[in-house]
This record gives sequence, C-alpha cells and structure tokens, in this order.
Amino acid sequence: MPQLTQPGDYIVMIDEYDLYENKNTGSVSAKMKFIVYKIWAKLENDELGWRDREYGEHIIGFSNLIKTDGTVNREAQQALMTAANWDGQIESIIDQTWKPWPIRITIENQTNKNTGETRVGVSWINHADSIPGSGFKHLDDDVAKSIKARFASQIRASASAIKKSMQDSMPHDALNPAPIDPKDLPPQPIPPDEVSF
Repeated sequence: MPQLTQPGDYIVMIDEYDLYENKNTGSVSAKMKFIVYKIWAKLENDELGWRDREYGEHIIGFSNLIKTDGTVNREAQQALMTAANWDGQIESIIDQTWKPWPIRITIENQTNKNTGETRVGVSWINHADSIPGSGFKHLDDDVAKSIKARFASQIRASASAIKKSMQDSMPHDALNPAPIDPKDLPPQPIPPDEVSF
C-alpha cells in the first residue's frame, strides 16, 4: 500500500487506530492510519471538487489527546468526536470498539523543529461532507493500561462536558446522524485559500 506524499485535502477512512504515548514529552495521541479514497482537485471542467483517488494510498496521523502538561486537549477530542464518531473515551480506542466515520483530512508539509526535516503530515480533520479550502504498530498492553489509569477519568469527564455542550446546542438528529455513504457526498467547492486551520 503506497504512502501518501502529496499535500492536499482528502476524504479518508480510519483503517487502524491505537494510542501512542510520546516517551520524551509525555503527551498521548490517537494514532490513526488513514486510507485515502477521494482528493480535492480540479475536475475535467476546471472546477474544484472531489475526485476519486486510487484506493490504497495511506498516511499515518496523530491527534494529540493529552498535552505535554498532562491536561486533556479538548479541541482534538472534540474534533474526533464530532467528525469521526469517537465517543471520547480512551477505552474505545484501547478496546478497538470505535467505529469511525469517513472524514476529511488536510495534509501539509511539516518541518520538524529539532531536525529540520520536512515531510507531509495530517494538520486538520473535519466532517467528510465539509469542503476544504509505513506500517502500523499497536500500543503495548502495559502501556495502554498505564495511559488508561492515568488519563481515562480526565478524558471521560471532558467527553461528558463536550457531549452536554453538543446536546445543548444541536438538534437531536445532528448528534445521531445516519452513516454517510461516501458516494453520496456532493461536491461544494470553496477555494482552498479560504479554508484555514
């Protein structure tokens, strides 16, 4: 399966996921393997829209759930909950019970501050119907248990607050939408330079 190397906006499925703990910083991320099936690009009529992409291209991305100071990254948690159908619980990642929806990701060139090396990386996730502007290793069981013991209650409490806030501000149908069939996604072009993260 080829590694994705081109910056842009893509519709993807989360094929594999797990937790990842950065031993140097103490941060904890949801590590996800994204399989690409559409790209935002010029169509035959020179308009922007979703174009099918060869199935199988992938990229590994991280959504930082626990910051280096040990606190919950609510923005990342909320993005995964609202865009990718995550329940906000560490257990659903550890137990592999999360059933992700298709999502849109933005891939950009990113430079490592320490090494100066530049490579593509996932910089943004959103609902699959939003319009844009190499192996996978699962976490060791002991590390997963340690992360769960340290952070599950914080993540659970934050998820509850996010869900309550969502319930207060959204109609009921928006909280329990039907699964999206990627073939049914309509193209609604917005110039990429008008979309920001």
